[in-house]
Order: sequence, then C-alpha cells, then structure tokens
Amino acid sequence: MKNILTDKKDFYNKIFILSNCFLIFSVIIFSIYLVAPLLGGRLYISALKDYGSWIFLAIGARIISQHARKGQKIKFYEYLIGCIAAITNFIIWFSYPFNIIISILCIVGIGMSWRAQQRS
Repeated sequence: MKNILTDKKDFYNKIFILSNCFLIFSVIIFSIYLVAPLLGGRLYISALKDYGSWIFLAIGARIISQHARKGQKIKFYEYLIGCIAAITNFIIWFSYPFNIIISILCIVGIGMSWRAQQRS
C-alpha cells in the first residue's frame, strides 16, 4: 500500500477533487432548501445557515488545496477569507463561550501559519 504523504501532489489533487464534490453537494442541498418555498414548502432559515456554512468550508478547502498542489504560496486575502469563513462557521455551529474561544484560536493559528509561510 502506497503511503499517502509520500506524493504530496497526488494527495493535494485528491483533496481538490473531494472539495469540489463537497462544494457541488453543498450548493445542491442549499438550492433545494432555497427553492422549496416556491414549490409550497417551508423556508428553513437554520438549514440555509448550516448548508451555507458548508459552502464556505468547501471554498476554503478548494483554495488551499489548489495553491498547495501548484506549489504556490497562499495570498493574504485568501488567508483572510479562510479566517472569516471559519469564524462564521464557529459562530453558527457552537454556543457562546465556546465559539469565542475557538475563533480566537483560529485567528492565532492562521496568523502563525501566515508567518511560517512568509519565512519559508
């Protein structure tokens, strides 16, 4: 059995494909909940928030894996998009004290990642 981490380009290609599939799935589910009221169903705001946050995650994974498989550095605004997406998801998914703690850790982690990338 081949070790996944030995061929990073192949690994990042697989992550890119999975993130694209996840993005398509999330958009389809989000669209179904968005169109349901037009067909006589109910509009579920909580479902739209949850599936919308899935779209944020898929876009973030897609951006990072795309740059990683090309061997490029991630730009500052892409780090910013990832940070905003993560914080938004934490606020949506978790309750008050826990989401603030995780958001702060997210900001610190992304800042450390940015600095490590700039040094290399």
